[in-house]
Amino acid sequence: MKKNDKKKKKIIDLTSYINPEMINCDVDGSYTGIPADMYYNGELEQPVQDADDL
Repeated sequence: MKKNDKKKKKIIDLTSYINPEMINCDVDGSYTGIPADMYYNGELEQPVQDADDL
């Protein structure tokens, strides 16, 4: 095992704990941290901070 391999953290999938209705209200993932496309389609996408998050 390489030295750099130890530093990589394992990604923990917590999407099973999120109610699908919550995702419908937060399509950009600004509140939940999980955009709708990532939750439903598995597409990797960054959450978007919008005006109501400020």
